[in-house]
Amino acid sequence: MNTIQDDVDSVVDKMPDKHRAVFFGEFEKRMKDPDTFTVLIYVFGGLGIHQLYLGNKREALIHFLCGFLGMLFVIMGLILQFVFILPGLVLLLADIYLWVRDLVKHKYIVGKANNRIKKDIIKEIKDSK
Repeated sequence: MNTIQDDVDSVVDKMPDKHRAVFFGEFEKRMKDPDTFTVLIYVFGGLGIHQLYLGNKREALIHFLCGFLGMLFVIMGLILQFVFILPGLVLLLADIYLWVRDLVKHKYIVGKANNRIKKDIIKEIKDSK
């Protein structure tokens, strides 16, 4: 990540002052906060809302499906047949794994999202020339 960060920073350093001011103004509006991401993990971790906050729709869908289908299968297993409980527990364990992984790596994940935002802003500035 440091290499990507260094590359982005070197591009910003070489910008004219006018473009640099635009860059920092836009980045301040769009940047993602690691603390907000962490709160979203704690409150809505199993639903994937924290990944939607960063714009990671695929990751959010995976979280949601693992959590929702896992709960649905466990409930169906308790009501109908126990054969549904094992797949439900596997899906719930997968969702818990993803939740813990995101919690442990939250600064890296948010940093990666912010670097993506920086690259998008740089591209927009270059395209507007």
